[in-house]
Amino acid sequence: MRRSRFRSLLLSSFALAFTATVAAADSTAPAAVAPEDLALTIRAHNDEATRAAAARILAAAEGGNSIAMYDLGSLQRQSKRKGAAVASYDLDQAISWLTRAFDQGRITAAYKLSLAYAESGQPLEAMAWTQVFSYYTLHQRDPQGGEEPSSAHRNLVAAALKAAYERLDRSQEAAIRERTIALLEAHGPQFESNRGRVEPQHVGWALGADHCKFARPVKGSWVVSRTPTTGLVEFLVAVQPNGGAAEVVALDSAPEPMHERQLRALAQRVTCTDASDQTRYLFQNFTFHAGPRLELARN
Repeated sequence: MRRSRFRSLLLSSFALAFTATVAAADSTAPAAVAPEDLALTIRAHNDEATRAAAARILAAAEGGNSIAMYDLGSLQRQSKRKGAAVASYDLDQAISWLTRAFDQGRITAAYKLSLAYAESGQPLEAMAWTQVFSYYTLHQRDPQGGEEPSSAHRNLVAAALKAAYERLDRSQEAAIRERTIALLEAHGPQFESNRGRVEPQHVGWALGADHCKFARPVKGSWVVSRTPTTGLVEFLVAVQPNGGAAEVVALDSAPEPMHERQLRALAQRVTCTDASDQTRYLFQNFTFHAGPRLELARN
């Protein structure tokens, strides 16, 4: 019955995409991710404090925290570029953690799984995960208040599908369809039951996006591109007691790092209004489409 459901729902969305080229919780809650630990792990200095911070994030992931799973998978997928000394580059481990994060309701993990499989030389698996990302982003949004996808998110899906398709032959469409359905059958029910899951929050995090605002890009600060570029960049922002940014570090920049510097400048122009006498942290996801003009979506 489950197979029939995914097969019938996917066939129409699958064709549309190509023409465009909580499970029951444990009684013990998982440990929260401390933002200071994540900041240390991202900076990746090979010292005792960083190793201890990475060990705490690993323990939180192993204890069931989907945010910690997502963070570890993200770091191990792209730390080759950063030369990380703690969360070392390991695609097998990245795929394992990102798969678990997706099962626990983290939709962006599907996008990163498509990138990880592409980099590991598995284009069919990369395409199937791109289809899963498209399916849940565009066609099966969160029923608990899921918003209409922005143009930046639609462009991200379209660009991911285009890139995945370029690695394959059109004769493989049947194989792509079957593999996508298999992934939805294997992972869809658990993802859907966990979608919108709220993890324990460490006191070091800012109260949330409702209390923080980002200024618009300064006119002329964004270098437009003749060739449209689409992707996402994720930042951890340290917010000073006065509400301004003290430091910005990048968790991930996908699929390429080229726009990270420009978006970092935007992340530094944050203002938070919830009062605190201590440094707090904010996690900011920018989905962007850069061409003649810049389109941004923030989460």
